Amino acid sequence: MMKDPNVYPPGLNAKKVQEIIGYYENQTNEDAATEIERVHSGYAMVEVPKELVRPIEQLVEEYLEAKRKARRKRPLSTEVKH
Repeated sequence: MMKDPNVYPPGLNAKKVQEIIGYYENQTNEDAATEIERVHSGYAMVEVPKELVRPIEQLVEEYLEAKRKARRKRPLSTEVKH
């Protein structure tokens, strides 16, 4: 028997890779669309001119940082909810 020349990431081997390939080769278009929708729910794709990409990224970074800071400043609730 010939040794497998491929090197796999931890947790994968030739059998597992073949199972994954089989899964996607046998997936219907409807199943693929459902999987894509499930993975990307909560996100939106927007087409913008390339020169706006970096300014938009900076706005997103500022927004996320402000949310993190607001979360850190929020006092811990001592009230017990029933």
